[in-house]
Amino acid sequence: KLAAEALVQHYQSFDVRELLMRGLARLLAQNPAMPAGILVMPVLQQVKPRGWEDSDTAFAFFLALARHPSLSGPHAVAMTQVLVPFVARGRAGGSLECLQELLRRHENVQGVQDAAAWLARKVLGCRSDELEFDQYGGGGTEERE
Repeated sequence: KLAAEALVQHYQSFDVRELLMRGLARLLAQNPAMPAGILVMPVLQQVKPRGWEDSDTAFAFFLALARHPSLSGPHAVAMTQVLVPFVARGRAGGSLECLQELLRRHENVQGVQDAAAWLARKVLGCRSDELEFDQYGGGGTEERE
């Protein structure tokens, strides 16, 4: 819990954030009983206003969260809602692998299904006025590229 708090407090510092994310990703991978949920919401609150970090360490950290056995459906939905806009805008990078893992593991969770459906319509070229999921950054206001 202390490492999660430190990550949130020092999220703006690239070097500290990278060090903490690397260590937390290892802890998550080595400890299947560790509660992943304590990391999800505080970190996502940092990611939302700043944007997705385009670093291998960030991708490894979020992938470790997505793969963790204790990640709950609501936390998977929250992560999906942050990842979908990056994938939809063509800035997928490692976020696509994280999203694929969330979709694979939580395919029966309604919010994850909604995000996948929205993304599929977006990628397949539906007009933006046909998109209904504003929380993913596209519904009705974004021009078709």
